[in-house]
Amino acid sequence: LDCVKKIWRNDGALGFYRGFWPTFWRDGPTYGLYFVVYEFFKWKTLDEQGNSSMPSLLFAGGMAGICTWLFTYPFDVVKSVIQTLPDDAPRQQRTMAYQFSTNYKLHGTK
Repeated sequence: LDCVKKIWRNDGALGFYRGFWPTFWRDGPTYGLYFVVYEFFKWKTLDEQGNSSMPSLLFAGGMAGICTWLFTYPFDVVKSVIQTLPDDAPRQQRTMAYQFSTNYKLHGTK
């Protein structure tokens, strides 16, 4: 409850949405990508009768998860950085563009 009061006092209602856009770009396209990749691998691993076995479904789900996180992870990092910025951080630092640029300059594509 204390954190709600602090957020309201420092940032108003918009403070509750800090990190909204990185979360949106992390989750929105991700679910579509997940099901496309899952269905692709499920289709590629059908047996002769057109059925899926449990191992093939687990494989399809695993591959979908891997492909999804390859796309999602950078947005998740930026979201977390924005959400944990100090309250007095400059407005520019709360933007996705700034965080992507800064993190790339500091850490590259390791």
